[in-house]
Amino acid sequence: MNLPPEVDQAAQRLLDVLRGTSALREYAQTREAVMAQDDLRLLVRRYERVQAALQLAAMTGTPPRESDQAEFERLGAIVYESDEAAAYLLSRMRAQQLVAATMDRLTAEVGLNVDIRES
Repeated sequence: MNLPPEVDQAAQRLLDVLRGTSALREYAQTREAVMAQDDLRLLVRRYERVQAALQLAAMTGTPPRESDQAEFERLGAIVYESDEAAAYLLSRMRAQQLVAATMDRLTAEVGLNVDIRES
């Protein structure tokens, strides 16, 4: 879907503001440092793929595969031995939280929010 020009311009301004936050600046810096190192980049990407598989299983209410759970634990122990990788993952989480909070605000304001938690 193409955005109306005024919405596209407002979205660009919002993106500029988000990119200027400490959370997204730190994420960009730590991401660049990790992705510049082949070994860390491969390790972090594998960790993120397994993490995404576990999150998808949790969201759909299906039990995670034992192999994914074991791989996540194994990779997590390795990833968090690296200060750079740990800083990247923490900054990524903070950036995701900022973007999610922004999306929550937007969807709530236009009446599209969906609370998936049970009451």
